[in-house]
Amino acid sequence: MSDEYPLVIIGCGAGGVSAAESARDEGFSDPILLLTDEDRLPYKRTKISKSIVERPGRNAFALHDEEWYASNGITLMTERQASRIDTDRSVVRLSDGSEVAFRSIVLAVGGEPIDPLDDANLSVPVHFPYDFASVERLAEEIRARTASESAIRVGVLGGGVLALELLDQFRRMGVHAVLLSRSGRLMARELDDHAHDLLLRSLEQNGIELHRGVRVSYASSRHGRIRLSFHDSSRDYFDVLVAAGGIAPRISLAQESGLHVDTGVLVNSALQTSDERVFACGDCAEHPDGRITHLWRDALRQGRVAGRNAVRMLRREDPEPYRYVPFRLKCEVFGHYYYSIGEPEPKSMFHAGFEKHVFADSARYVAAFTVAEELSGIVMVDDRDREAEYTTAVAERWTLDRFREQLELYSDRRGR
Repeated sequence: MSDEYPLVIIGCGAGGVSAAESARDEGFSDPILLLTDEDRLPYKRTKISKSIVERPGRNAFALHDEEWYASNGITLMTERQASRIDTDRSVVRLSDGSEVAFRSIVLAVGGEPIDPLDDANLSVPVHFPYDFASVERLAEEIRARTASESAIRVGVLGGGVLALELLDQFRRMGVHAVLLSRSGRLMARELDDHAHDLLLRSLEQNGIELHRGVRVSYASSRHGRIRLSFHDSSRDYFDVLVAAGGIAPRISLAQESGLHVDTGVLVNSALQTSDERVFACGDCAEHPDGRITHLWRDALRQGRVAGRNAVRMLRREDPEPYRYVPFRLKCEVFGHYYYSIGEPEPKSMFHAGFEKHVFADSARYVAAFTVAEELSGIVMVDDRDREAEYTTAVAERWTLDRFREQLELYSDRRGR
């Protein structure tokens, strides 16, 4: 006989935990099951790549302690994987063969790492640092090698925030770190040209070896070292290889369960999938406009909406629409703080009435992007104390004059 839970939440990142929180905030008092295939309490995933040097404890970044789940009537099952949602029988099949009956489900399964060596068609030891346990294994290998070898080379495949945060940690650990980026541009969706140049200069000053526009054609491993051959016929050798090139929506469970998928799990404006009892949020969800968000804060907000709507569906109440609002992305590496929100270039450039305004001095850099005289995005470097004001300015679509006056920004020069 199956255990029964009116609300089952599969996945316990930002979206899963916030779904459980909002269900309780909505006054839902029935039992909730929170299901995760990880081996520890749900945690803040954005912390794990920033704290390798400090050797954080197993539950250092836990969103709640064990008592919170017990006192809120939430059953937390760790190291348990859902293999299929049987919508005809209203049960979730688990990988151990057991079943759980449901009335409503929130899918918060996130994404899965993109393997940059797929094109090489070869298997070599690679670390994918997208969960806490994987980061722990990576850190353990680097420490073990540095203890027995005079110098090691760590290759990082990627060019986004995760790759940069790992490079910063590796530099602090005293290893020679090499960044291998397929793109010619780092943080391509977040930084404008000048902020990108500032980042490149910082990497150079901190001894990071950088190769841009490289593509692996062949990979092999021998005697504990990894050899990568590239399309330009060059090659390089590494003691440790890390893949930090991004994630793709995890759709296998939804697909196996007969839910409609494309790049992600297709949802409507209320975050409902093709089965009205099943909601999806966070990195796995593809919204009606085709948007797939990969930001912690947006997954948090989607989880709240999905949790409330799952409860409202059970009560036969009208759901709340999810409305996207711009969220900021930040990256603090090598002593500098990078911030981006909304639609910085080049995306804003395709809107009619696009303008770029630059405010810069020796201590900071700010680029404000406007469309029809309202703020559409901001890129900022090293003005951390006013981050909240920048966020508010874009979220509320301030005019350029208000932005300039309220933040006392006077060194305006028109961008291209």
